[in-house]
Amino acid sequence: MPSLVTMAAIVVGCFAAGFLGGALDSELTEVIGPSVVVAAGLLVFAWLGESVVLAVLGASLGAAAAALAVTGVEAERAGLILALIFGTAWVATGLAYRRTERPRA
Repeated sequence: MPSLVTMAAIVVGCFAAGFLGGALDSELTEVIGPSVVVAAGLLVFAWLGESVVLAVLGASLGAAAAALAVTGVEAERAGLILALIFGTAWVATGLAYRRTERPRA
């Protein structure tokens, strides 16, 4: 049940962050806000499942979003950079789980 609540909070939080960016007329907030929400959600999932891999993923994605926010990159570039970072991070996480969860013969 906590995982379902966390999932719902991520979905609602992403929409809220996007709408907040629109209300503030900040394209960068519209792009980075949902990424920060997803990173925070991953940290919650890591805590619930006691997963170091998810904790590292959440922390690194949150740090990437924060770094882009601080540097003031254009919104379009920030979206592209975050998509590349998130995609690469998910592939690396999948490979890490496959390596650690594979039954040993």
